[in-house]
Amino acid sequence: MSRPAPALAQDEGLSLIRDTEIEEILRRDSAPIFEAAGVDPKTINILLIGSKS
Repeated sequence: MSRPAPALAQDEGLSLIRDTEIEEILRRDSAPIFEAAGVDPKTINILLIGSKS
């Protein structure tokens, strides 16, 4: 599994946002959707990307 390179994201005015509360809300709310699609929610990584523009 590849992850976005922070240096590349910074060059484009983007940054990864780390917010435990938001991440948990997204994980909890999206789990039933992934389960309905037959995907194990524990195998999904949700990344929050912020833009300065």
